[in-house]
Amino acid sequence: MDVHDRIKVFLDILDDEVLKDFREGDTWEIIVKRGYFIVSLRHRKDMPYVDVVFPSPFKEEESLQKLNLFFSNPRNMIRLLSYLTSPYTSFNLIRRDGRFGGFTVSTKLFPYEEGFSIQNLDHAIKAVVSAGALGFMYIQICAGDIPIEQRIVAEETADRMFR
Repeated sequence: MDVHDRIKVFLDILDDEVLKDFREGDTWEIIVKRGYFIVSLRHRKDMPYVDVVFPSPFKEEESLQKLNLFFSNPRNMIRLLSYLTSPYTSFNLIRRDGRFGGFTVSTKLFPYEEGFSIQNLDHAIKAVVSAGALGFMYIQICAGDIPIEQRIVAEETADRMFR
């Protein structure tokens, strides 16, 4: 059983719902739903790891304008960054036309290492969801009236490894 199939078996055991499964040879992406949140597991050919990513694109122009006004205060941005910061994850702020466009939270999973287990996968997903959910809650509570609905990354921002 290859890594992709092994991870799918683990996801089934963990009761994570597989929403999409893309595969082109050794390059693949599995998009899952854990609770109310979307997580993407991405593997590129010849890489010894799988990226576990919590995507959070903001689409509506009105929401982006409100968020940019909110984040024009550096204290608000610093607070968001503190929620996204974890010793187990990294984050990326998305900029669109020089403005805030969202964030992603990610970690790396090493399924080719000896001793890789379902627990490693579970911890990686929990780590990105925990940090990402805190970022969502902060924006929801403090920025006010911002509709936040986490979605699978839209076609125009889809991972370029499948293009």
